[in-house]
Amino acid sequence: MKLARGFALVLALALIGCATAPPAPTVTPSPAATDTPVPPPTATLPPTSTPIPTPTLTPTPYDTPQPGWIIGVALPQGASLRGAIPAAAEAAAIEGGGAIVFAEVRQDTGSSDRALEALVAKGSAVIYSAFYYPEAFLWDMPEAMARAARAHPDVRFIIGEYLYTPENQCGLGSDGANAKDCYAELLPNVTTIDFASDESAFLAGVAVACAIKLTTIGVVGGPESSVVKRFTKGYIEGAYFVDDAIGALLTFMPDFVDPAGGEAEANKMIGAGKAEAIFVAAGPTGDGALRAAAAAGIPAVASDSDRYLDFPEVRPVLVTSALKRWDVATAQAVRAYARGDLGAIFLANLANGGVDIAPYHDWDAKISDECKVKVEKVRDAIASGKLKTGYEGE
Repeated sequence: MKLARGFALVLALALIGCATAPPAPTVTPSPAATDTPVPPPTATLPPTSTPIPTPTLTPTPYDTPQPGWIIGVALPQGASLRGAIPAAAEAAAIEGGGAIVFAEVRQDTGSSDRALEALVAKGSAVIYSAFYYPEAFLWDMPEAMARAARAHPDVRFIIGEYLYTPENQCGLGSDGANAKDCYAELLPNVTTIDFASDESAFLAGVAVACAIKLTTIGVVGGPESSVVKRFTKGYIEGAYFVDDAIGALLTFMPDFVDPAGGEAEANKMIGAGKAEAIFVAAGPTGDGALRAAAAAGIPAVASDSDRYLDFPEVRPVLVTSALKRWDVATAQAVRAYARGDLGAIFLANLANGGVDIAPYHDWDAKISDECKVKVEKVRDAIASGKLKTGYEGE
């Protein structure tokens, strides 16, 4: 059930009006959770045309690598060395006078630690691993990398999309319990590649809401976290940007790997909730929600990668996907390392090509030129800092 617009506006003002306002309500996820109405839009064009600067952190000083330096890349078992991430890392390393070595991470306890130590033993000056690869989650990599970084302070470590915070004890358990700034105090030789996925999701929301007259959208997220909420917030705000009368139903699922649960949740939104389009940011759980959209014949938007390429079942309804360009972000981070200016956080965004939306594929002819132009204008406004997506972090 959607909130009445008047009540929703009051709630939105309470949520965003000032620094002392109460936080937005959280959703307690469960497979049968009631869809949560979402407050109306907060995405706005600031009154000034002055660009909002991209957040940066002063790099922790380190020696600029000498010719012949080595980057070590940890990959999950079975991953191709010619995949997008390792290929991008290798190309950037060669461009910067380096070379690349690999180590395999198996799905057993301690494998991430062993892989990182193997890369150190191979002479790696910088070591890279993502937390998530298309082939597998490396669940214990963040903690293993934090330990390796503490053990090898002269080696630079780069991890994809895992933020070390006081809440997760900097990945160090009790050793990180008292830190206020994980990177400055305990992990000065670690860089996190973070994705402004709210920006790509915002674009996707604009595209769908412009192309189709919508009353209600359904959004299926994975376990409630900053990574998931960045996607869901961006998409909802993008749809609101086109039409602030659109209602939004949002559910955070308790598990990334529950396609049946995702399908059931999306069916509930489509049925009782009357959702006319579905957005997913939930890993394999989201695949179930995409199947539900395909079965109902309603538009859908995926996240992370271009699902049109590997999910033919949903192609007829897939408008686009909100992308994380892992290849671009990885290459740019490695180039920054080679230049000697890699900081604690490397933000991949629309401005540097680290996030984007996928082609419209089968929907290309269904989206008007007017809507395509609108999407590109929004892209430029976000990239220049003139347009905020409404996501303000945790």
